[in-house]
Amino acid sequence: MLAAGRKQEFYDALCDSARPVPGEPLRFLVRSRRPWLQPYVVDLDEFGFNGSCHCEHFVFRLRPQLERGIAAGPVWRCWHINVARQRFLEDHLRLMAAMLGAKPFNCPMHCCPLYGSCQLNAVRKNSAGAK
Repeated sequence: MLAAGRKQEFYDALCDSARPVPGEPLRFLVRSRRPWLQPYVVDLDEFGFNGSCHCEHFVFRLRPQLERGIAAGPVWRCWHINVARQRFLEDHLRLMAAMLGAKPFNCPMHCCPLYGSCQLNAVRKNSAGAK
């Protein structure tokens, strides 16, 4: 289990690698591991929520298999899809925790153009007012 500081470091690195596209909650721009390349567009809703990416590995190796009808799963996801899925999961777990009244935590949404900290604070206020 990661210590609190390490969890925040992990989340900050994840936020730096994958950014949601504003207004499109299942689409992310994921930084390439090769810094001279542009970020890749990842659509998490493609192929039954397996996701799709514009990187060469996905386009030439993985997409053809999925288009043939092979069952989607972790083996058919590139690194960029996995990063976007992790970002989506981390964001939504934090939102759900706030909605369920989990103990307060530092707002993780400072780097997220889609959700923004004001939405998270609104969820907390609504949850507190309902009790």
